[in-house]
Amino acid sequence: QVGVLGVGTISRCVLEGVCKAFIAGSSVDGVESKIFISARSSANANELITLYPKNLEIKTNEEIASLCDWVVISVRPEQVEGLCKDLTFREDQIILNFVSACLTEEQAKEFFAPAQRIVRISPWPCSKNRLGPVLVLNSPGEQVEEFL
Repeated sequence: QVGVLGVGTISRCVLEGVCKAFIAGSSVDGVESKIFISARSSANANELITLYPKNLEIKTNEEIASLCDWVVISVRPEQVEGLCKDLTFREDQIILNFVSACLTEEQAKEFFAPAQRIVRISPWPCSKNRLGPVLVLNSPGEQVEEFL
C-alpha cells in the first residue's frame, strides 16, 4: 500500500500521473491501485478525490504511517520535523522522500527512523502528464524504479 503525506503542488502532479497510469492499465507488482493521501492541503486532496475516486482515498497521517508499506513525504522542509515527531514508522517501510534536496541523509534517517530504505527523489511537475525526468539521488530498488 502506498500513502502520501502532504498533497501540495509536486505530489499532486505525481498523483495525477500515477492515477492516469492506473487508468491506462499500468501496474507495478505489489502496488495497490488505491493510494492513501493525507488532507494537509484539503483543496488539492478533495479535488484529486473527485477526479480519481477509484484510485485515491483520504486517510489521516497516522493511518498512512501505520498502514502503508511505502510512505511518500511531500511537505515543505520546515514541516518535516513537526510531521514526523507524532508518527511511528516501521523498519520495513520504504520512505519516498520528496524533500530530499533539503534534508541531509542524517536528518532523513533521524526523522524517518526506524525505516531503513529512504529513497531520495525530486519529481517535477511534468509528472502530471507522465513525462519528464525524475531525479533519484540514491538507489531506489527495482520496484520503486518501476513505480517511478
